Amino acid sequence: MTSRSAKASDASDEDAALCLPDTLDTAAAEGKIVVCDRGENARVEKSQVVADAGGVGAVITNVPGSADDTVADMHPIPTIHLRAEFRDDVYADAARDGAAAAIQARVNKGTTTTPPPAINSGSSRGPSLAAEGDLLKPDIAAPGTDVLAAVAPERNNDEDFALYTGTSMSSPHIAGLALLFKQKYPDWSPMEIKSAMMTTARDLNGDRSPFSQGAGFVTPRRFFDPGLVLDSDFDDWTAYLAGQGVTYADGTPISDTRRKASNTNTPSIAINNFAGREAVTRTVTNVDDSASTYTVDTRGLKGIKVTATPASFTIAPGATQRVRLKFERRKAALGAYVSGNVVFADGSHRVRVPVVAKPSALQAPDSVRVATSTLVTTVAGVRGTLAPRVRGLVPARDTAGEAESTERGDFDPNDERNYVQTITATEATKAMRFETIPDFAADDLDLYVYGPDGKPVAESATGGSDESATVAKPKAGKYYVFVQAWSTHGDAAKTSFTLRSYNVGSQANGNLAIRPKKQQVGLAETSSWRLRAAKLAKGTSYLGVIDWQKAGASEALAKTYVTAQR
Repeated sequence: MTSRSAKASDASDEDAALCLPDTLDTAAAEGKIVVCDRGENARVEKSQVVADAGGVGAVITNVPGSADDTVADMHPIPTIHLRAEFRDDVYADAARDGAAAAIQARVNKGTTTTPPPAINSGSSRGPSLAAEGDLLKPDIAAPGTDVLAAVAPERNNDEDFALYTGTSMSSPHIAGLALLFKQKYPDWSPMEIKSAMMTTARDLNGDRSPFSQGAGFVTPRRFFDPGLVLDSDFDDWTAYLAGQGVTYADGTPISDTRRKASNTNTPSIAINNFAGREAVTRTVTNVDDSASTYTVDTRGLKGIKVTATPASFTIAPGATQRVRLKFERRKAALGAYVSGNVVFADGSHRVRVPVVAKPSALQAPDSVRVATSTLVTTVAGVRGTLAPRVRGLVPARDTAGEAESTERGDFDPNDERNYVQTITATEATKAMRFETIPDFAADDLDLYVYGPDGKPVAESATGGSDESATVAKPKAGKYYVFVQAWSTHGDAAKTSFTLRSYNVGSQANGNLAIRPKKQQVGLAETSSWRLRAAKLAKGTSYLGVIDWQKAGASEALAKTYVTAQR
């Protein structure tokens, strides 16, 4: 029966539908399986409400438009959790005269749920925003959904065990397996162990994207014999950090060597925004006790040709081999990721490295700063004539603002303690940028931008007070810029700052020039361009945009933001 059919006399239909406490009539629910809607209160509380009313079972259905995952819980009575697509049918059956139902353990006549191992809806997905997308995340998948785990009774309704879901479940699986591996091979480095796990993983059921599963599902029986591993040490990762522009506190580089993230010796490969052709290298080590001959092959990566040098090699125990992998776009779509694997195989080992690559029409810097003149280089992923178009430069508009401390609270656009400014974008607006300039360095300010439809379009919420958010190609209409004082200097009740804004239109303003005005470009060819800023007011900040377009085209292949100050 439906919970509305069993509602208590003083309960509303809405509360009864959710099986909220004290909403069911004992006489009506006695001995019945009761259907409840998901939402508002805990799922386990719903079945408890049914049990308290004398019910013997519960069916919890998701509601269209809300979360549609299904979760196993430790219910007090037999309970089934269904997706929203089944809600109408269940309610129709429950409303029939003489309707009967049974919940039978160990009886499975089919399911629409992807069988395990499968990635759940709450698992984080890539691509990673760090390292400009040139590191693949996640790394690997492990059991983490509805895991029966020992728990602290005082925080789990006096239960010794509960079904838990999340990283808190999958992470211990990986850590425990790593400890077992370290026990067997005490001399192996953490990165060698990680490599062994990743290169021997298998695909999940359902969603197999590397941005969902990483290398795949960990397989303990295989990863103790990986054949080859990809190792990286302290110097490798300081070189990676140097390549990201990270410095010590005094501003000196952390390493004399700079390495592009995609060339870090990880057991995965990510190449974001490559123009025509790009190569990466990987160094493998033979951890087997005998020499072996490996061949290098690829799987997937449709529309991209991968050439390995060497394509085959013989490697002795403990020896290393450097392999160069050249990626060349053939028919792959521009601006879209292609995924697959590079596989090293010797007949008994299959060392699988996940790969994601996104070919682009043009590589250009995201941003450049011009004092008076600077050189910019681009790499073309297409052939033709490139004729970049300048927008701006436009001067900054500075507005003094105040916001009350929200005492480290979550952002709420309706919170009157926030500072808010309205700015209008027209059809001609090509970009808007907003920056906070604090009066007190100890403040922690956060910046949020909402569009004409009332939805967020950009944000900057770092652990400091200098925030910057950019809206590219905004739709015409009013935008709302919020500054939240997440925390303030000395826990002051309020703080002050300057909100700097730029509104870049479609026209050049005569204060930024690019030379040459056009160039012929070839596939994977590097071109140089000279930017010159002039006629700038002293002490004023400016922002402009370069749309890198092919001659005669209206759509930009890439975009570069230009900042300038005299």
